[in-house]
Amino acid sequence: MFGPGSRIGAIAFVQSVAIVALYSGFVQEFESSATMQSWVRSNFPIGQSLLSWEGVLILSVLLRLLLVQFLPGRVLSE
Repeated sequence: MFGPGSRIGAIAFVQSVAIVALYSGFVQEFESSATMQSWVRSNFPIGQSLLSWEGVLILSVLLRLLLVQFLPGRVLSE
């Protein structure tokens, strides 16, 4: 039950939590900084869509779907 696949799954889980935490902090910083918002609007227009809480939610769901594949009996578990 706790073979190499589960260790890789645990590492992937920790990494995904760290990614979502960093991304959430970046979105929080973006929302609280008017200077950053104006810079993103003028230099990277699609960035406003990426730097939103909906983006964090989408990333979280996609990472969760990927992590489910590490469960025993799934494609990435072995």
